[in-house]
Amino acid sequence: CSNSSSSKAVVSTQSTGQAFSGDLYNLFMLDSSLTAEQVSQLYEKGRCGTLDPALHHNLVLAWEDFLDAPRNGEVAVQRGTCSQWELVRGMVDEELLEHLLKDHPF
Repeated sequence: CSNSSSSKAVVSTQSTGQAFSGDLYNLFMLDSSLTAEQVSQLYEKGRCGTLDPALHHNLVLAWEDFLDAPRNGEVAVQRGTCSQWELVRGMVDEELLEHLLKDHPF
């Protein structure tokens, strides 16, 4: 789920020896369940969408809480982006990637 955040970061672990292995991006926790319509709206907004202001009073943990929390193990905060082109970083030529990021929003 997405939450507005000035820091575009990814919390990532690569170690399979930890309880979680993968990436988190703009995670938040609410004190109530979302309706199917609210989930659909968040999905449509995409990875960098914002939480509906009407739900802010239900916010228990914001993305910033996760970024500021102490870390154990091999957890790292890495540069993140709203662009889906970032997902191919390291798989394509860096010059091509920079062109895609700059000239072809995705």
